[in-house]
Amino acid sequence: MLFAVFCALCLVGIGIKLALDYRKRPALVARPVSRIGPIVLPADRYYHPGHTWAKPVGAGEVLVGLDAFARRIVGDVRAIDLPSPGERVEQGRRLWTLRFDGRALDQPAPLDGEVIEVNEEILRHPERLREDPYERGWILKVRPRDEQCCVANLFASDLAKKWVELAIQDLQRSHSPFAGAVLQDGGELMEGIAKYLSEAQWEQFRKRYFPVA
Repeated sequence: MLFAVFCALCLVGIGIKLALDYRKRPALVARPVSRIGPIVLPADRYYHPGHTWAKPVGAGEVLVGLDAFARRIVGDVRAIDLPSPGERVEQGRRLWTLRFDGRALDQPAPLDGEVIEVNEEILRHPERLREDPYERGWILKVRPRDEQCCVANLFASDLAKKWVELAIQDLQRSHSPFAGAVLQDGGELMEGIAKYLSEAQWEQFRKRYFPVA
């Protein structure tokens, strides 16, 4: 249901294709990362369509962070507005707000649960997300509401790669209002592209690629 909502809000054609592949989603195994140019998607975690990730770490705990697509969009993060330990979060609803270059980006929670820990190092030095958004750059630790369905509506890295590839293809289409502003020669996303967009373009971009319920 949540995935269908995202498809309606974002890219209907992409949603239909990925919905078919979703049924074949594999379990996480140790295998090479998925890569789209400079965007890396490690295979040891699951990904939300709103470009957050969830990595089960055992004992009813899941690490949560932002993916490399989101990191490349925002460039250097200056501050993060986060929930506090003890707060409950709901999949698809706003989990945090990234602040950068005078702009802000809300991102959705990848799962339902309770925040049990904040990465204080990232809170003090959010710019370090640029160096490593996956390992040292985890943002929150969450206790899932239900361990059996904590990865519902999420992609393994191979499907997350398709999601990012199709988003980039969407940007490359001639009718896209963002193509000239955000794509380098060869079709790769520019670093910190948000700052190159007008306020109106940023609002459209944010709603299209980072929908929050």
